[in-house]
Amino acid sequence: MTTMRLCQTCGHPMISWGIYPTKKGPCPRYRCSFCQTTTSVRIDKHAKNLTTFLHFIMVDRLLSSYPGKGRSLQRCFGDIWMYWFLSPVVDQVHYVIHVDGLYLYRDCVLLIVMSPTHILGWRLACSEHAGAW
Repeated sequence: MTTMRLCQTCGHPMISWGIYPTKKGPCPRYRCSFCQTTTSVRIDKHAKNLTTFLHFIMVDRLLSSYPGKGRSLQRCFGDIWMYWFLSPVVDQVHYVIHVDGLYLYRDCVLLIVMSPTHILGWRLACSEHAGAW
């Protein structure tokens, strides 16, 4: 099932009108059958790249084991590595907390603070030492 594109000028349905070549690859063009305006729409691949990224970090597999030694994946994941989700502020008193470090890479560790029931916060650091906590 394909969604029908509507003209931004008049609101009538648009029809496919070929492909527009760009440096990033071919871009589909559309034309309004009523007002004759044309537009090109780039396909947004961020959601697909995020799904692939989440699958990559959850699977125990090296980047170099992917086709092309993972260079294509590195380009796809370049925008995603810039985002880091901030930990929420916890205003509760906990009598028992657990602290742990999860090494993501040689010089990158994810420091996690947990209560017996849920995760309280996290932080990215270079190593697991007292100053990082």
